[in-house]
Amino acid sequence: MVRRWPLLLALAGGCSEEMPGGDAIPDPRAAVKREASDDARRDAIATPRAEATPPPEAAAAAIPADEGACQGVLQRSLDGTSEQCWPPGFTPVEGALRTPITPEDEARAEVFEGFFDVDRVRGGKRLQGSWLEVKGGERYILSYQPMPEHFDKVERRVIVRAVPYSPGGQHLYARHLRVVSMTLAEGEAPRDAPTATLPPAQVVRTSGELRRQIGRWAQVVGTLSKISKEDSSGRAKILLRLDDGGRVTISEARATAEWAYRPRVGTRVTILGKLNRDKDGFHLWSTHVCDGEVATCSVGEDPLASIYGEVALATSTGARDPSAAAPPSEDPMPTPPTVEVPPASAASDPLEALALRCDGRAIAAAFAGSDLTQLAQGDAGPSVRLLARWEAARAFDDAGALRPEALTSIAAALEAELGQPPPAWWLDHLGAAHLRPGAGAGPPYYDVGLRAGGDRRGDLVKGPGNLSVRPKDAALLSASDGELYYDLSAGRLDLGPLPEGPGATLEIGRAPAGSTVYYATFERGSGGFRFPLHAVELGGERWRAEVCGPDRQILGGQGYLSVEIVVLGVPAPAASPGVMRPPPKSTGIAVFTAESHGVALDVFDPKSGARTLAWSSDLWFTR
Repeated sequence: MVRRWPLLLALAGGCSEEMPGGDAIPDPRAAVKREASDDARRDAIATPRAEATPPPEAAAAAIPADEGACQGVLQRSLDGTSEQCWPPGFTPVEGALRTPITPEDEARAEVFEGFFDVDRVRGGKRLQGSWLEVKGGERYILSYQPMPEHFDKVERRVIVRAVPYSPGGQHLYARHLRVVSMTLAEGEAPRDAPTATLPPAQVVRTSGELRRQIGRWAQVVGTLSKISKEDSSGRAKILLRLDDGGRVTISEARATAEWAYRPRVGTRVTILGKLNRDKDGFHLWSTHVCDGEVATCSVGEDPLASIYGEVALATSTGARDPSAAAPPSEDPMPTPPTVEVPPASAASDPLEALALRCDGRAIAAAFAGSDLTQLAQGDAGPSVRLLARWEAARAFDDAGALRPEALTSIAAALEAELGQPPPAWWLDHLGAAHLRPGAGAGPPYYDVGLRAGGDRRGDLVKGPGNLSVRPKDAALLSASDGELYYDLSAGRLDLGPLPEGPGATLEIGRAPAGSTVYYATFERGSGGFRFPLHAVELGGERWRAEVCGPDRQILGGQGYLSVEIVVLGVPAPAASPGVMRPPPKSTGIAVFTAESHGVALDVFDPKSGARTLAWSSDLWFTR
């Protein structure tokens, strides 16, 4: 059975993973409804002319052994039948290579009519997709990379003859088409541009032009007005003001907002991004900022820069002192939110300090020459003991499943360190680990356990705005004037700005009768990147810390994060009749995290927010 989920072009970096014997599970970020455009030409797009029936899985074309023949440039023939090769050191996601068209494809091809577009900014795993959008907003991915042979048809209505197929391995949860041919629809004129040049996005300067580009890529020109305080998910809101008074907001990780946007406040800029609109106004996603008003705001030179042709690429370094901030990373992967973290109190042994920094590579190197059994029983620190215990016990059977005795061993060790057993759902997630087939296939895969209405941990329900919350918290949450609140019997806690991102989720931990609330917000479809944890009481925020979690470095695979915040503690003594029972004494704030590429635990001091224990099933994305 084929399940359809709309995808937002700006979030094209999300992938899904197919497990043996199971269907791919949708990326929660994909469920974002596209706002209708007032551009009559685009809204007149017709529906597919035949219902797509996925054929058997198609194999990807092989990469030629002689990469030197490419001379660092992506090679494709105009008919798509030649071999493809990639620049040295460049590894595309599975499905990025286009397979040769066979006579069987010609015979099975179906006809689709829609709007053709290409991502202007690359997302996770260097994904820069080519897309066909049909009437109603449903979108098909034609290629995981730009298609130079069709650049003259970008942002035009086209007729596509194509074969629907389902790729294996890591892939977007979108309907895939293997293109046999593409022609302009009747009445459409080709772009006035060389076929080897990806046309720049439409330049937008007024509110009227904004409305015509909803759901499309745009280069918006205006004055960078201000950067507001970050919301509870750790993202800053950036305001761009147009010449006619129109406003566009951009949501960015605080670190990106500081080095890329704050130096430009008060100056005229051009921002490239995917434009959308909701009840709060216009928003740009997947953005890149350039100084001044430029005809082409691009991401600069990269291994595929030749695709863009001989154009003067604007850069993002001219308006700031290079010594004032670090330059942007060459890695195009999204940067996880960064927050200020109180100094961690590490044990005297340096291994414990490395673990509390979630330095998986250093721990792996140290463990390689150590007696794990001795470390698991020694006094190097609780994090080191748990990590060593797991690495010594970790084993898989012939079918690739985690051995039950490995799970039993680490569960007992965790209970001894924490003073209570870990959550059952979290242990189930850890026990669902499976080795991937084939030599050198990468880290184990952990079944994320998605189901209708929730995840392995339990149900999720709609909270204020677009926020997803646990049922136990829904009645205590409210929103007013864009702020999120949590009601206690003693008063109302301000949890900061209401998160706006797609798939935004709130997790809350609180001791029985406790007056301090520990909470985290994150986009659960964005994978196990680091995220902030807040401790809030009636007087305001007590502290803020950073949760390592699985500590993803790139977004690939399922990309779904489950979280539970548990207040560890000793139960309070029984109260005398007529005397209010005192709250239990908190000994730690445990944050249990799980996703497809790992399972992790962070524990924080309830008073200071210092990390006191850190454990990861895969050494924080090191495997």
